[in-house]
Amino acid sequence: MKYVVELNDDDGKSFQVEMQLPWAETLTHPGNSSWKSLDKGFIKYHSGGCSQHHDPWFKPVDIRLVTNGLYGVEFFGFFDGLGVVNSSGKGETQQNWAVNFKPGGFGWTLIS
Repeated sequence: MKYVVELNDDDGKSFQVEMQLPWAETLTHPGNSSWKSLDKGFIKYHSGGCSQHHDPWFKPVDIRLVTNGLYGVEFFGFFDGLGVVNSSGKGETQQNWAVNFKPGGFGWTLIS
């Protein structure tokens, strides 16, 4: 499934990322998924794979953007406990990935 997400930091900067995820989101790993930045210059990397992070038993699933085995952006609760994508939420950018985007917390909105 393809998703386009807009990330917004506290300084009013925003950019979009496209993610290609498997149908079963809990099986997401860098080998069966991908991401790419649609707007360059905001984070250090421009593409890679995705991984999921969740607790078992119908808990929300977080999605992480991964490059070279390290994650730098995480979307908290990207999927709800039933596997339905949320329309918006919060996330976090790691300091070493931020270029022209404030590291730490951000908001995200599902575009498509």
